Amino acid sequence: MRFFEIDLDRSPAAVKYFKRGGQVVLFPYSVSKTDVEVFDIYAYTLRHDVRWRLRLNYTAADKQGTITFDDHGRPFETTAPADPSSWHELGGKPPSPQRAYGWQDGKWMEF
Repeated sequence: MRFFEIDLDRSPAAVKYFKRGGQVVLFPYSVSKTDVEVFDIYAYTLRHDVRWRLRLNYTAADKQGTITFDDHGRPFETTAPADPSSWHELGGKPPSPQRAYGWQDGKWMEF
């Protein structure tokens, strides 16, 4: 699995790729023709309401192409959190714009 973080507050959006241990990996990277790729994408915004699509450029042998990831032909929609004064504690920790949470293994997890 490859982990990607997309900061939608930047223009253009800033993309980082991480190894499982958390080390940042620089693009481009290579895979063999037998590798199966799974992408875990964490896209976020703290300031805006954003509609976006992910485009992956690739080269395979002597062919190049682009794969577009979206919501069944429509852009994904990501919204900024509400006013911090309306946030609630999670796991006994006070809310913070520096923390992010996602649903994993049947519960909310801090990233």
